[in-house]
Amino acid sequence: MINVRLNTTQWKKIGTKLDRMAARAEKAGNAAAINKASTPMLAAAKRMAPVRLVKGGRLKKSLVKRVKRVGGVVVGKIGIKPKTYGNRILHLLEFGTSKMAAKPFLRPAYYQTRDESKEIYKREIWADIQKHVRKERDKAGI
Repeated sequence: MINVRLNTTQWKKIGTKLDRMAARAEKAGNAAAINKASTPMLAAAKRMAPVRLVKGGRLKKSLVKRVKRVGGVVVGKIGIKPKTYGNRILHLLEFGTSKMAAKPFLRPAYYQTRDESKEIYKREIWADIQKHVRKERDKAGI
């Protein structure tokens, strides 16, 4: 009969390191990937923004992207800078009013660039995961 002993503490350490690595990759890499993925949407929204309705293209100039953590989830937003001219009329332009027809530009920009943005996100998050794996390999001396 052969006796075999497995040291399970090593497996637990590996599992713990993998969990930590995944958490770091998710926290830092996810925000950066979403930031890069929202760039084409911002560019499309600026191209489609109704210039004639807002004097001097102020609406187009005030469009920005923001990446925030909301309840543990990273969210990318395209919108207007706070305290600028467009923040009071953006929803009116996008959805219209009883007296004014809608001039949507944010929703069409999203639909036009969502596939490209998904590909950018996948590429960026995969590169970040690989970076963290290389870092852990170097620490382990593998």
